[in-house]
Amino acid sequence: MKNLFMLALALVMTCTFAFAASQSPYSKGKYFAEKTIEYSMEGDEEALESLDESFTNYVENLESEDDVISFFDGFKAGLYEACETYGLDEEVAEYLFDTLLEELAVSL
Repeated sequence: MKNLFMLALALVMTCTFAFAASQSPYSKGKYFAEKTIEYSMEGDEEALESLDESFTNYVENLESEDDVISFFDGFKAGLYEACETYGLDEEVAEYLFDTLLEELAVSL
């Protein structure tokens, strides 16, 4: 019984560390990019609106310049990966990323 408890505790700790690690700005950036492409390809407007709100809140609460850079590096990487997954070429990913940066520059 003690071994089973220790195994369960080890699994919980592993999941906790994995979850904490996945919350880095880079990982969040990748997540937002992947979901943006996924929801766009599916035509899920409600999910896109919700994601946009979450994106805005997350970016506004980044604490340092390094976090902002890391987030957008992750976003760009996720965008390229998601575009490749859906059969979109690099030019589309580059256009989408440039458009995002232009929109952010206008809104700031």
